[in-house]
Amino acid sequence: MNYVFDASFLIYFGKLKILEKVGELQGEKIISEGIYNEVVKKGIERKESEAFYIDNVIKNRIIIIRKPKSLIEDKPGLSIADREVISLAKETNSSRRYFLA
Repeated sequence: MNYVFDASFLIYFGKLKILEKVGELQGEKIISEGIYNEVVKKGIERKESEAFYIDNVIKNRIIIIRKPKSLIEDKPGLSIADREVISLAKETNSSRRYFLA
């Protein structure tokens, strides 16, 4: 089974410094480019400690970054990053790990 993670998951598990545990799951662990930009790039700019940690986890290929082939249709309340997560989950037949407010 593959897994696609959203920003909330990365931030919460990053703050707890337990993302290495995700590597124990069988299958690919995926985030979208939008989630990477939102959590890691912007987090590093703000000097958020979990952003540096998450970036290291990605550099160690525990979690990989992927761009969806296409996006689901626009729905009220969904950001592009949320749409990427849902699209990737559908494309990769993954367990969806996202939390929509």
